[in-house]
Amino acid sequence: MNPKTGFSRLALAATAAGALILTGCAAGSASGGSGEQADTVVVGTSFILDSLNPLQTQRGVAVSAAYDTLVRPVAGQPGQFESRLADSWENTSENEWIFTLREGVTFHDGSEFTAEDVVGTFDAVAEGQYISAPIVAGFASYEAIDDYTVKITTINPDPILLTSLAQMYIVPSDAWAELGENGLASQAIGTGAYEITDFAPDTGVKFTRFEDFWGEPALTENIQVRTFADSSTLTSSIEAGEIDVAHALPATAKATLEGSASVEVVNTAGDGTSYLQFNTLTAPFDNAELRRAANLAVDIDGLIAAASLGLADPEPGQLTDANKFGYTDEITAPAFDADEAAKIVAAEGAEGTPVVLTGLAAQKPALEAVSGMLNDVGFSASVKIVETADWLTLFRITDPNEWATSDTSVFARGLSYVSTSDANRAYQYASRLVDDAKWNELQTAQLQEMDADAREALLIEQAHLLYDNDYILWTTQAQGIGAQVPGISGADFEGGNAMDFTKLTKTN
Repeated sequence: MNPKTGFSRLALAATAAGALILTGCAAGSASGGSGEQADTVVVGTSFILDSLNPLQTQRGVAVSAAYDTLVRPVAGQPGQFESRLADSWENTSENEWIFTLREGVTFHDGSEFTAEDVVGTFDAVAEGQYISAPIVAGFASYEAIDDYTVKITTINPDPILLTSLAQMYIVPSDAWAELGENGLASQAIGTGAYEITDFAPDTGVKFTRFEDFWGEPALTENIQVRTFADSSTLTSSIEAGEIDVAHALPATAKATLEGSASVEVVNTAGDGTSYLQFNTLTAPFDNAELRRAANLAVDIDGLIAAASLGLADPEPGQLTDANKFGYTDEITAPAFDADEAAKIVAAEGAEGTPVVLTGLAAQKPALEAVSGMLNDVGFSASVKIVETADWLTLFRITDPNEWATSDTSVFARGLSYVSTSDANRAYQYASRLVDDAKWNELQTAQLQEMDADAREALLIEQAHLLYDNDYILWTTQAQGIGAQVPGISGADFEGGNAMDFTKLTKTN
C-alpha cells in the first residue's frame, strides 16, 4: 500500500555575477536540415552549478540527471508516488516502513545498488549534516534487512516520509567512503539515466547516456549544459543559435525573442509563489489590522505589469496551487482597495510607520513596486537588498527572538514552494514567523496524521488561517520562460531548476 502524502523539494534560485559560458560551438545547433537526430543537444541555464555533491542539494539540473531517489512524485497527482530505486513500499505500522528495492540497478562506476547504499546515504547525510539531515533526524532507526530490503522506523508517525525520501539522492556507499564530500563534489557516481563525463563550475556539465541504466534509456546520447550567471547573455546565446535550449530565462527575454523565426518561446507555470511573509513578531505587522491594510494596498494587476512584464498570475491567497496536496478552491486572491487600506493605517495611527521589505537582488523590481503601493496608503516603506549569504542567514532563522528584534518587516522567501506537491513545505517556513497557538496545533497535527483525507483537511484549515489572519503579503505567481530552436522536442521547462533530459531530442 502506498499511502497518499505529498512531495516537497526545496528549489532556491542561485544568483551570481558574470557569465559562465562553455567554450566551443553548439554541437546540436541546426545545420543542413538532414532530418537526422543530433547526438548532442546544448542546453543553457541561468542556474549555477558549483558542486555535484548530491547530498547537499534536494533538486538541481546536474544531480537530478545523474542520481536517483527511492521514490518520485507523480506529476499532476498530488500525494501519489512512483517507484524509482524502491520497487515497492509498505507502511506496516504508524512508525514503521518497509522498502523493497529494485534489483539489477548499477551505479555509474559499475557497482551494484543494494540496501547498504541506502543505509550508507542516510549515515552520510546525518554525519555531514547535509541539507536532508533533518529528515534522518526524524528516524528512530534504519537498517538493511537483506540486500534489497530497508526498514525505517520513525520517531513519530510521519505522513510525509515519502515526500522526504523523494528529496534524497542515493550515493554508492563504498565510493562515498573512499572519495567523500570533496570527491563527489567534482564527479558524479549515481544510478541516473546520464553519467557526468565532464564538469567545471566555470564552464558547465557534459552528460553522456548511461547504457546500463535500469529504466527506459535517454533518447539523446549527449547533453551539454552551459551555465550563465548573466541571464541576458543566456537570451542572446539562444537568439544567436549558440545553444539549442534556454532554461530559466528572465521575463525580458519574451519581448526580445518573440517573433524570431529561429527561436520558439515557451511560457511555463514558473517555480512558485513570491512568498512575501510578514514578520508578525515585531511592529508594525504584529498588528493584524495593519497586515490587512498592507494586503488591501497591493494592486496585483499593477504589480504584474510593473514588476513582471505581464508574466505572472495572482497568488491564489494560499501557498500552493491547484493539483497540489492541501489546495482548496474555497480561497481566492484578496481584493485591492487602496482607499480602505489608507483608512485602516490612519485609524491605527500608523501613518509614516517604517516598513522594511528584505530580499535578494532578483526580487528587487517586485519589492520596489510593493513598497510604492504601501507608501501610497500611508506607510513609510523601503526595500533592503541583501547578499545571498545574508538572505540565507535570515531564511534559516528559527528563533522567534531573532525575528522579534529584526528590522525586517516583510521577508521575501522566494520562488520555491508552490511547485512542490505538498503544502507543508511552505507551511514549515511560515511557522517561523507566526505566533499563533491554533496554527502551531494544526501544524503539529498534520505532520502526524497518517490518514490522507484527514491530513488534507488539516492543511486546508491552515490555508484558511493564513488567509484570514493575513499572515502572508499576497502578490504573484511567476511564469517561467524557456526557449528552443527548431527541431527540438521533449524539452522540460516545468521542473524548475531540475530538468528531465531523457526525452530531449533534436532533429537537424
